[in-house]
Amino acid sequence: MNISSIMPTDRQATRFNTPRFNTPQSNTPHSTPNSTHRFCPAVTTGLTLILNGIICLGLSACSDSTGVNPTPAGLHLQDAYIKRAVPGRKMTAAYATLINYSPDELCFVDYSTAVARAVELHVTEPVGGPDSQRVAMRRIPEQCIAPGERVTLKPGGKHLMIMGLDASALPAPPKPPHTGEPQSYPTTQLRLGTRDGRLFTAEFAVVPFNYSAQNLR
Repeated sequence: MNISSIMPTDRQATRFNTPRFNTPQSNTPHSTPNSTHRFCPAVTTGLTLILNGIICLGLSACSDSTGVNPTPAGLHLQDAYIKRAVPGRKMTAAYATLINYSPDELCFVDYSTAVARAVELHVTEPVGGPDSQRVAMRRIPEQCIAPGERVTLKPGGKHLMIMGLDASALPAPPKPPHTGEPQSYPTTQLRLGTRDGRLFTAEFAVVPFNYSAQNLR
């Protein structure tokens, strides 16, 4: 399985690593957002790692799948997935846990994807007092992650709001798995840009609109 280094497309010529699949469309590997192994250029032991839920971006090193003597550096995305939109709608959301293993603070201000018109970081908050069951979404203009810290994007909290989604640009839904095998999902790319001009590209598993976060563990 090939893992290549990809240059940022429009802002900073800093090399980083992200999984790329150089295989025919009919054999494109899929991703399942339900594992805790690390996936990185330093470890290429076959198909098992493609099915893992952590992607390491901008790494100088990474732990193996056993987690022994980890030496990660960079941005890690864990359990990254984007929901298909409810039929007839052009809005959905993406979720992940972002972990900063770099020595620098990462401040994200910009998000994009080829399959939608716009992507923004939002948070769902209660409105109307403690007894109210109403909620509203608020845009977060900047999300900083200190070294060693993490930010979790999850339903009911912070999330990447995908607006103007072109559902036809998403990969086709996967076939049902064979008995006893886990369900796997195709992926699409989202880009995360920082205030100082770094641009990271990561693969997000494309899951059904009724996918539950409880499926992650």
